[in-house]
Amino acid sequence: MTAESAVARVESWLEEPHRLYETFAIRGAAGAGKTRLLQGLADRIPDAAPATVEEALAIARTRFRPLCRGGTPASVHIQEFDIGFLAYAVFPPTEPRSFGGSHLVISKADGRLTFVPDHPPHSAMTSTA
Repeated sequence: MTAESAVARVESWLEEPHRLYETFAIRGAAGAGKTRLLQGLADRIPDAAPATVEEALAIARTRFRPLCRGGTPASVHIQEFDIGFLAYAVFPPTEPRSFGGSHLVISKADGRLTFVPDHPPHSAMTSTA
């Protein structure tokens, strides 16, 4: 299948989604052009799914607002991985370490948001895959 025919199929599905399937899977071997396809769709269909770290950060800021103990906002960082973007809080070194909380994963495929436990970023990305 060519990239153009794949885009046409996705656009057709988006116009009239399949009544049995609520998601559209894009599969292929490494280097087959899946990322390029998703970036092309993101260009044609704004806000469908994030294609860049900046777009993921903009989405994360609407749903993920970690606070320091004093109530001030913590810094939100984004790390890209194969299936999405991980949004996680970075607290000042003076902030006492607390346990609990979560990270936010933003899917590259469909923009779906998933909260995952507050593990180190690499562990959180591995548990999502």
